[in-house]
Amino acid sequence: MFRRCVTLFAAGVFCWPVVGCGGPKPPKLEKTFPVTGVVHIDGKPTEGVLVMLFKAAEGSIGFEINTPPAQKGTTGPDGKFAITTYNEGDGAPVGEYHLSFHWPGNPEIPPLSNPDEIPVDPIAVKFNGNYANPSRNSFLAKVEEGKPLDLGTLDLKSK
Repeated sequence: MFRRCVTLFAAGVFCWPVVGCGGPKPPKLEKTFPVTGVVHIDGKPTEGVLVMLFKAAEGSIGFEINTPPAQKGTTGPDGKFAITTYNEGDGAPVGEYHLSFHWPGNPEIPPLSNPDEIPVDPIAVKFNGNYANPSRNSFLAKVEEGKPLDLGTLDLKSK
């Protein structure tokens, strides 16, 4: 009897790490609030602009650039976008953000002579030089608890 109890105890001790915890817990998802807007380039609604939010660093004027933005959205044909964090258009968690914009350019630009190269739109290159780095532009967004945020029309220039 004693031997059976010792055997069962030993088996329980060795099996506990395997079945005891049930695996890692999923990360806690922060509550998000809708963030929307419209992007115009040179006064016209522009499709395909990637809008990214970089969380403002705590206690400084900088932002967290070391990690890719978790909050982003792409403009449709009417220039409208909705920021996504976890699910399509769910918005962003509470906080202050620096905005960044990346535009691939005019899809009508013909390919370069090398078919492996991506066509380069010189207007888009200049645009991205002005707006892709959030430290080079002054666009900010503040997401507050329980409030959807409409950034309105963001009129950006290609020159």
